[in-house]
Amino acid sequence: MKVDELLCRQETIVRRSHDNGKSVAADNELLMRLYDRKRRIIDRVMRIEAALDVKS
Repeated sequence: MKVDELLCRQETIVRRSHDNGKSVAADNELLMRLYDRKRRIIDRVMRIEAALDVKS
């Protein structure tokens, strides 16, 4: 859940920066790292669930 909240906050910051005409390259880079982190967390959870299903 913390990752989702962080992503929502960062997306809002990027949108505001973009609307104000500021360069958003750094913000976009941060968002990409956060999305990658969320993807890795989801992949890890899916692997754990698959391992638990095999053991059952």
